[in-house]
Amino acid sequence: MVNDLTIQTIEQRFENITEPAWYPEKDRYGGSLWIVRSLRIKRKCHFQYELEHDHWLLVEFNPDIVWFCEHPLKVSMPVEGVDVGTIFDMLLKWRDGSWTLREIKEEKTIDPDHISDDVRRQLAAQEAWCALYQVHYERLTEVEIRQNPLYLENLKEMIPYLRNPACPGIDQYLPVVKKMLKAAGEMSIGELEGATPPQFRQSLRRTIVRMLWRGELQAPLEEQEFNRDLLISFKRGKYGDHRPAQADA
Repeated sequence: MVNDLTIQTIEQRFENITEPAWYPEKDRYGGSLWIVRSLRIKRKCHFQYELEHDHWLLVEFNPDIVWFCEHPLKVSMPVEGVDVGTIFDMLLKWRDGSWTLREIKEEKTIDPDHISDDVRRQLAAQEAWCALYQVHYERLTEVEIRQNPLYLENLKEMIPYLRNPACPGIDQYLPVVKKMLKAAGEMSIGELEGATPPQFRQSLRRTIVRMLWRGELQAPLEEQEFNRDLLISFKRGKYGDHRPAQADA
């Protein structure tokens, strides 16, 4: 049965989601269970596959996304005369107030020549539900998620810096660094660290990552490794997926 919902009440239902509708467990075939902590939504997140984890990294570092929930809700839709239940992989809320439901699949599982009946019905149910309630729907595979391996590796290098707050004392040096960065236009991380007392350099890198996460700084992470040579600058207008930032967590 189709849920007794209207297009107007869907967003209200989304707003009321506070936790996943389903938590994955390590399966009997040895699949990995990824448990991570998100600064953006301030809680632990659970993912069943590495591809879902990689997708989360892209979401976590996109300041256009103000909130998300993994495995957010289960819906049911009639497909080929049978009610098919399905759980979406992620719900996103964008800065402009719009919503997106996403499903993450390996490319081989949705190949038209090899797709199983269960997967075909699952995707059909998701597409039909989103069409009925006019919710934007996306299906992503490793083709989109891992299209830039360097960028993804950079995010994996940066994510640990979000787990620890900046060390006390860095704030008194941050205005000096900001002044230098604004005057120079752009500087490398190494140059900024060179302008910071040694005892605060690790904290400075955490601060840089936090500012990149918020969208206050920009850097060519799609083309350059995250290291001392990475060039950063203050955000000026649109830069790739990075836009003006939300308030710090």
